[in-house]
Amino acid sequence: MQSAIGLTRKLLRAGNSINFIMSFIRSYISIRDDLARYLAMAKSLSYASFLMYDLKLWLHGSGTVPIPNTISSVNRRAAWWWLMGLISSWLLCLHKYRLYAIKANMNTKAIDSKDPSLSEPAKKTAHHLTE
Repeated sequence: MQSAIGLTRKLLRAGNSINFIMSFIRSYISIRDDLARYLAMAKSLSYASFLMYDLKLWLHGSGTVPIPNTISSVNRRAAWWWLMGLISSWLLCLHKYRLYAIKANMNTKAIDSKDPSLSEPAKKTAHHLTE
């Protein structure tokens, strides 16, 4: 019973990889901040790859396409892509938090060219947020 439920869940997630590929393309087109763009693209690509390996595991588990000796390596690769997606997502959240902190700092104190607390790249990044 548990195996049947697991296989059904994997089958229902098969179409989500297309959503992550579309998210990859949207990230490339619409995100202006370079680091945020690369992290969002890495997150989307990682989750899409994980779901592709998950589909491969479903095909093997359902008996449609047997994978004789390499099923453990497919499991490892799926787990690796899932971990890369989590790390990319976590780093993207940290980067966004940093940008929001810079924006909040810009809103609470006047910034002039002689302010030593913010570097020029930080001012440029915060400017992108206020546009």
